[in-house]
Amino acid sequence: MNLFDLDTTTASPDDLRTLAGAHLLEAGVTFAVRALDILKVEQTFRLTAIVAGASFSGPPSPEVIATLKSVDLEYEEASSTLLAAQADTGAALIRNSVLGMWRAFELFLGDSLTVLFFCFPRFLTAPPENITLPTLQFDDVFSAASLLEARRLIARRKVVSLVQSENVFDLIRNAEKRFGIKLSQLTDQDRHALLELAARRNLWIHNAGVVNDIYLRLLRRYGISTAFGEGAPAPLDHSYLQAARDLTRRAALAIATGLSDSVPQVYQYHASLNGA
Repeated sequence: MNLFDLDTTTASPDDLRTLAGAHLLEAGVTFAVRALDILKVEQTFRLTAIVAGASFSGPPSPEVIATLKSVDLEYEEASSTLLAAQADTGAALIRNSVLGMWRAFELFLGDSLTVLFFCFPRFLTAPPENITLPTLQFDDVFSAASLLEARRLIARRKVVSLVQSENVFDLIRNAEKRFGIKLSQLTDQDRHALLELAARRNLWIHNAGVVNDIYLRLLRRYGISTAFGEGAPAPLDHSYLQAARDLTRRAALAIATGLSDSVPQVYQYHASLNGA
């Protein structure tokens, strides 16, 4: 059964718990597939470049271009950027791989939160957070295939709003408070590392990879040390890509299993809200 076809107001507790847990784990599997695709492209490029005797600086060789065209890229922007690059092709690939890895993890978080809000909609408005219900136009309701589809739209819009307004550290911490759980498998060290990864991603998206005051103040706020000073480059190299891969895999596994295991607890907490 598809989760978003389930009327959670009439579903049995066992069905609701089973489906919610299964879809949370499915979100983790989807992340793993996305991450594997990104790494496959990066590793294929490096192997092809070595075999072809190509340099990681300068225009891509014909062999590398042929390989990139033959690989099924999930992120088309990365492919077009690489094929158009005239310098430092290897660095461009690594940069796009790191950014893609973060995006895959961000999508995983969004998928997981959408499942929880859909299954347990009282968390959208319940105290103590007094969560603001996302605006839903009448056109959205009438264009939805069903009321369940409208609920899914509300849940997704709430998640998009949270992801855009909260950094990843606060997003995870506030989700724990909101749903009354504790993701004990996700260590403080990994939470801080995720925050730094997101902050470094923002540097490359908005500031050409140069450390600025926003990056430094964010890290200081959470007690995270850094070797970079303002104006210095924050590198995205192969070792950082490997670290980002290991971090996001580890964190996604901890979150997916932690949320799935917590579904019975979340169900009980949700049932107690609003005097239910």
